[in-house]
Amino acid sequence: MPGRLIQDPPDLAEFLSLFGVKPAAALIKNWQPRYNLAPHEDALCVVGGRKRKLVELRWGLVPSTEKDSALAKKPINARSETVDEKKMFRESFVQRRCIVPATGWYEWTPGKLKPQPHCIRHADGKPLAFAGLYDHWDSGVGVTIDSFLVITCQPNAKMAKLHHRMGCILDPADYDAWLDPKTEPDALRALLRPCPDEWLTHFTVSNIVSDKRNKGKSCIKPGKLSERY
Repeated sequence: MPGRLIQDPPDLAEFLSLFGVKPAAALIKNWQPRYNLAPHEDALCVVGGRKRKLVELRWGLVPSTEKDSALAKKPINARSETVDEKKMFRESFVQRRCIVPATGWYEWTPGKLKPQPHCIRHADGKPLAFAGLYDHWDSGVGVTIDSFLVITCQPNAKMAKLHHRMGCILDPADYDAWLDPKTEPDALRALLRPCPDEWLTHFTVSNIVSDKRNKGKSCIKPGKLSERY
C-alpha cells in the first residue's frame, strides 16, 4: 500500500545521488540500513525544486493546520484520486511534494494461519521513488513535527495479486516535474499512476517483519514460498 518501507542501499551516497542529493558526512558515518521502516518512524526524503535537499521526516502526516498533534489522524497514505481535493492534503499537494526513496516495501496476503508478508523490490535492483507529500507542524511553543505520507493508486497487474492499492512510483524522468513547484496540477495528477509490471519483483519473507520492533537484516531474507503468484 505500502505500510512498511525498506531503505537499505549498499552504498547510500551512490543511491541518493540518483535523486540529485548528497548526504552529509555525518549521515554516511552513522547510517544504519532500515530493513523494516514502520509508520511514525523517520525516513529519508527528498524535497525542493531545482535545489533539492535530503531531509528526515516522520511517516504519518501532521498537517500544519492541526491544533493538537496528539489528536491528529497522521495518515501514512493518501489516495491519488482525491489527494488534490481533500482539505487535509490540498495545500501540500500544491506546495509541499516530496520523493520518498526506497529499495523496497512489504505487503501481506492471507495465509493459512497468519498473513504472509512479501518483500517487493525493483526487478533490476534500481531505486524506487514514491510520490509523497510533506508538511511542517509548529505548536507555537517550541515543538515542531516534520512529516510525510505516500500517495497510492490502483495497482498494476502484478501488485494486484498482493494488494488492492500500491504506492505511486515515479519514473526518474518525472522527478523534476514532481518536485517543481511550478508544475500544473493536471500534469502532477498524470504522474500518479501504477508503474509498469516489469519494474517489480517480489518474494515471501518471514513473519518476523510483521512485528515493527524487528529491524535486522533477517527481515529481508527470502522465506519458504507458501503460495506462488
